[in-house]
Amino acid sequence: MWQILNKAEKYIGGVLFFIIVILGFLQVLFRYVFQSPLAWTEEYTLFLFVWFVYLGSSACTQEKRHVCVEMFVERLPKKLLLLVNLFVSVCWLLFCVIIFMTSFRVAALAAERHSITIASKLPYVIAMSAVPVGMVLMGLRVIQNTVKLFRKTDLEKGREGTE
Repeated sequence: MWQILNKAEKYIGGVLFFIIVILGFLQVLFRYVFQSPLAWTEEYTLFLFVWFVYLGSSACTQEKRHVCVEMFVERLPKKLLLLVNLFVSVCWLLFCVIIFMTSFRVAALAAERHSITIASKLPYVIAMSAVPVGMVLMGLRVIQNTVKLFRKTDLEKGREGTE
């Protein structure tokens, strides 16, 4: 299941990035070369970029590529490091839950009010739903990484017992 999610995130992220670049190119081309800007490209680019960011955040979480301060943590004893990592994971998961709940309410309100963009009449709920979806994916990745951390620690304990 995790490998399917890994590939899907990266594939969808790549496709979104490609479309964002194409739309950005079209914006520049029509605005500066043809002197006739396309109003819809900006809104589509914005919506795709929001989805790209939240899918990318999940992928970064899975690969542990988020910004972190390692100078302090690297000097801790292994047992304390495990506790610090667990504390960070719990805080991160709590953050994901809080943002999920809040963003879900905002997206539901946008859907209820039928909020749409000006130029292309896209429903705002499309962009706003990226946040709760991203938080669910990121929360799953935090859980995945925490489980991996404890499995790795258990394996290391098993090796120490056999020596």
